[in-house]
Amino acid sequence: MVEISKRLLSEGQLWTLSELAMALRVPGSTLEHWIDEFVRQGILARTSEPEGIALARAPEHIKTMEILTIIRDPKSLGLGQGRTTNNDVVAALLNQRDQGSWQAIEGHTLRSLAERALSP
Repeated sequence: MVEISKRLLSEGQLWTLSELAMALRVPGSTLEHWIDEFVRQGILARTSEPEGIALARAPEHIKTMEILTIIRDPKSLGLGQGRTTNNDVVAALLNQRDQGSWQAIEGHTLRSLAERALSP
């Protein structure tokens, strides 16, 4: 997501799936799965003219938490339900840790991440 935003902000250009897969050094099929998921969630859009992958909204309107929620959702990975454990104490500790992490990134947007990555 940051790479897509960086290119948009610095060059005004879109990535094609194959270009992005090469730049990220990931298999195209894996990347396509995630792109499809982000399209379903309204974060990305596929364009036909020019062909490419675009943000569905301005990067300042895409919260970092939205992206991480999609990535962390076990259903988007085909794993069924969320985290389960037989030990409620461990589950409570893990949830507390997650809440602290979410609070730390609450105000961040995709634009702020991309601009930080573009800074020398």
